Amino acid sequence: MALKIGDIVSRKSYGSDILFEVVDIKRKGNKKIALLNALFFRLEADAPETDLVIYKKQSIQKKVLL
Repeated sequence: MALKIGDIVSRKSYGSDILFEVVDIKRKGNKKIALLNALFFRLEADAPETDLVIYKKQSIQKKVLL
């Protein structure tokens, strides 16, 4: 997975319940940790790269309309 700033993601460990934008990426040892801002809520979180699912625009539109 080529995670980058600006990607829209969700967290697998939370059932992909909230969409986030990646605003920063840090390293902790050999792991990448993404700093996330929720798209539709005032919420900030962080998550290991391995916990994230990247969405394409078409998928986001379908998820928001559900």
